[in-house]
Amino acid sequence: MSADGLDAGERMQREIIASWSPAKRLARVFEISEAAFELARVGIRARHPEYSEQDAEWARRRMAWGDALFRAAHPEAPLLEP
Repeated sequence: MSADGLDAGERMQREIIASWSPAKRLARVFEISEAAFELARVGIRARHPEYSEQDAEWARRRMAWGDALFRAAHPEAPLLEP
């Protein structure tokens, strides 16, 4: 660990990311976000195998946004357990 608190791998990772264009960084953020959403849907489907893909997405949004925002955004959607 160095004086900046980073090990060599972390420092290298920061240097690589700093070399990317803003567009590439933004694209990577979207890729990581979609991977996290998919992981959440997989967990929901594991707990609720009876859910359709749409049901799993409703449950993921409800979990992420909370009931009030989810209901405001999707009044037609069922309140499914995540």
